[in-house]
Amino acid sequence: MEAKEQRQVAEGLVNGHGVLVYWKFSGTSITPDALRSMLNTAGLAEVAGLVKDIDRNKALKSAVRTWTNQGANKNWRARIVSGQDGSMRNISLMEFEESSDGARNRGDYIQRDMVVYNTDTTEFDASIMNAGQIGESGSARKFMGYATKKMTHLDGNYIREKLIYPLFEDAVQVGGGGTFYLPNDCASLDVIKQLQPLLRIIGFVLYVCDIQAGPGWDEAIADSTIDLINGRLEKLSTQMDGWEESTRQVRSDAEDAAIRNFVSLNKMAVHIETHLGHQLEELKERISTMKERAAEIVDGKRTVVAQAKAKKIVLSPNVEAIAMWPRMKIEAVWGALMEDAVCPQDNIEAAKSIAVAMG
Repeated sequence: MEAKEQRQVAEGLVNGHGVLVYWKFSGTSITPDALRSMLNTAGLAEVAGLVKDIDRNKALKSAVRTWTNQGANKNWRARIVSGQDGSMRNISLMEFEESSDGARNRGDYIQRDMVVYNTDTTEFDASIMNAGQIGESGSARKFMGYATKKMTHLDGNYIREKLIYPLFEDAVQVGGGGTFYLPNDCASLDVIKQLQPLLRIIGFVLYVCDIQAGPGWDEAIADSTIDLINGRLEKLSTQMDGWEESTRQVRSDAEDAAIRNFVSLNKMAVHIETHLGHQLEELKERISTMKERAAEIVDGKRTVVAQAKAKKIVLSPNVEAIAMWPRMKIEAVWGALMEDAVCPQDNIEAAKSIAVAMG
């Protein structure tokens, strides 16, 4: 190991390897507006941008799937049974009633009450329920309260999935649970530390624990990181196989995501080398080779698709107009015209114009 590399490893060991982050939450509940306001006030506008409004109609369906009456007897179910018109939903509230032979089957759920929800107003329709003398039981009130909260408030699961996980793009999951390792130079670490006191207010507790150099951690972190890199490379390889088999051009967002992945994986490998002294030249070479392969596939698909489109273009021998085309389009059309060294007679002049435009 060269002197510079030895010094980097030594500095990494002295400063500690990074942190372990894990969390717990209970009773977490906040409206999207309140969460965005809290994050913006703390200067975390980018994180606030991740918070989306709740789709109330989707939240209602979730409430129907997950609700049970929170009394002594929890054998209750809710089910959307019909709609009075395009905007109304009748929701049946059913209680399980044992059959005489003790068998527990679906047919033994007996409707006890019903509530009506209006998808246009995104509210429960009190006028219809009052007219039909339904929705008056304690179970109905509990269901409507439960559903309304899901339609208006975000819970701990949302915060974990939409706010916390996106910050762990360069993190390594340690073990099989929800504990993640982040290096000290990870860009997300400062954001996570800023989130700690804010989220604690709403019942979402983030634990950020410093890892000091010592026996055990080096190997555990390195092995977990290497496993993660190899696993993500396998997924990327499968994705690229799909690109090759497809007749379509690779979508720009898929290409961008793949590039971010390669950059992230290389950064992880460099971190393990720098701070833990592991030599990962072969792994970094694999990352680089796969990144080049991805670029070749993307460029190849663009050319094939452009040439296929070029064959359908009605060309005009207008040098000025052709000169304004993007270079890739000029080259693609030229390739299509010159395919098999044959140029259609009616495109001869256009081909000459393209040749001039190509210089």
